Amino acid sequence: MFSDSQATVAGLLKKMQNAKFVGILYILGEVLPILSELSLTFQSGNLNFSQIGPSIEMAKLILSKVLEDKSLLEKLQRDIDSLTAMLSELTFPRNVYDQLEGLLRKYISSLLQNIEDRFAESKQTLQAFSIFDPCNVPKENEPAFLTYGDIHIATLADFLYDGMDGDCRIREEAKLKARWMTLKFLIKDVLEDMPAELIKEANPGQM
Repeated sequence: MFSDSQATVAGLLKKMQNAKFVGILYILGEVLPILSELSLTFQSGNLNFSQIGPSIEMAKLILSKVLEDKSLLEKLQRDIDSLTAMLSELTFPRNVYDQLEGLLRKYISSLLQNIEDRFAESKQTLQAFSIFDPCNVPKENEPAFLTYGDIHIATLADFLYDGMDGDCRIREEAKLKARWMTLKFLIKDVLEDMPAELIKEANPGQM
């Protein structure tokens, strides 16, 4: 006779010895690293706001490719076929394949929609903060210096002063633009005194 714990283990093992359970693990194994990579973008100690938008779009692109590509379930089929000699109970009938295909489609479609809903309104605002990266500011003698960041500052002004109207908002927006212009010159002065190796280390893609 089985003890209660042995019976529980036997029951769990039986549930695990089916293609649907294994298939769900395969799906999670494919999708979770993509979400983890996106999550790490926001957990980085030196977060680069200019990378947020591209990171979101990259995650959505990879998830879409997983959805369109049949290789995940095909790999599952091959792996199960290679194990049937040892586990005769483990089979991959067509109805289970169809169930997993539907599950994969619903899961990734929901993830894509959740990502879009979560970042649709804030993505542009987050990207606007990229102007404060000193390594992105053009040199003072470059034509783009005077207008650099103006569009993003306007985006930030819309976010910061959303509840204001009329002259009050106009004044605050004008002060923000003036402060940004002053800050650009301060950043320029700091960069001039900063060793080149530090600039390269902070933003290797710029060098």
